[in-house]
Amino acid sequence: MKVNAHVVINVGFYSYMDAKVFADTKDSVDESVHVFFAFILMTNAMVHIGQLIKQELERQDRTPTWLAKQIACERPNVYYIFKQPSLHTELIERISLALHHNFFQDLADNLAKP
Repeated sequence: MKVNAHVVINVGFYSYMDAKVFADTKDSVDESVHVFFAFILMTNAMVHIGQLIKQELERQDRTPTWLAKQIACERPNVYYIFKQPSLHTELIERISLALHHNFFQDLADNLAKP
């Protein structure tokens, strides 16, 4: 018999993240939920560079169109950048220079956290 569980959590940059856990028994639902939470905590421990860029852009009251012009790309690409958990260092450098913000330092600071 399949047992369904619906999990709703609030973690980091994820406003509300939901997941359906399907298992053969209630015990395996409990185990699946624990594995799911462990995965989310592990994933959340990594800095989401796209979200950091978006937050800094908003903090500076600048638009995605402005950033696109600064880094020589199209506006839709900036929205794509916001969704990326990791980016090439060359692109991070260009964005850091455009926003006068050292995103490499943000990443390094996160490494120091336990």
